[in-house]
Amino acid sequence: MEIIVITRDKKVVGYTIIRYIEIKNIDLLQDKFFAYIDEISIDEKNRREGFGRMLFEYSYDLVKFNGAESLELGVWSFNEKAIGFYKAMGMVEKNIRMEKK
Repeated sequence: MEIIVITRDKKVVGYTIIRYIEIKNIDLLQDKFFAYIDEISIDEKNRREGFGRMLFEYSYDLVKFNGAESLELGVWSFNEKAIGFYKAMGMVEKNIRMEKK
């Protein structure tokens, strides 16, 4: 697990929590080693100043350095700003999670 914190003037303005997942020797699944962003957040007062891009790019470089094949995350479908940001960072939609109550 990685916890990355970004600061400005000695104050935390953002963070991300990343975990590594290895799938190996499981029937019906291809072997894979990847990283998953459990949480990523930039303080609302500090958004649109480049911190999100800096944090995401650093996180991506770190997980690739550590041998991960890819970096994945989940995002709520209504969170259009976040989806736009992730697409601008080069991410593509991989799957859709659905629910029935």
